[in-house]
Amino acid sequence: MRRWFALAFLGLSALGQTLLLPETARVGEALFLEGKDLPQGRFPLEVQGPQGTATWEVEAQEGGFRLPFTPEAPGEYRVRLSLPSGALEGRFTALAPVQPRLVEGGLELPWGRLPLPEGPWLGPLVEGDRVFVAQGFWWWRRA
Repeated sequence: MRRWFALAFLGLSALGQTLLLPETARVGEALFLEGKDLPQGRFPLEVQGPQGTATWEVEAQEGGFRLPFTPEAPGEYRVRLSLPSGALEGRFTALAPVQPRLVEGGLELPWGRLPLPEGPWLGPLVEGDRVFVAQGFWWWRRA
């Protein structure tokens, strides 16, 4: 009878263990891989993505961990945390980064629209984290 209670307790304690992942993410933007209600200890965390597999050892402190991760390529990512009670698995999709573009009334950026004054605009030219647009090149429109 004691064995039954011990097995039931272990089974119930495993039910609350969770791996928290976003449904979608953007390539090049950091996100967090999180675990909650985990036993104390160090456990292997494996991330399989379009460019291969990476493995880390995470330490559950106070029942959880939080690991920063930045997807490097668009596609599906599978995450697996190996625990003594069994593996926790999840997945998320990394979307290609949104490129800035000129639209009517402004510059469309990943976080929203930046209004621009009326007139002809050149660009955008993207260099790293910077976006350049230009206006007022009168010789550009000469025929």
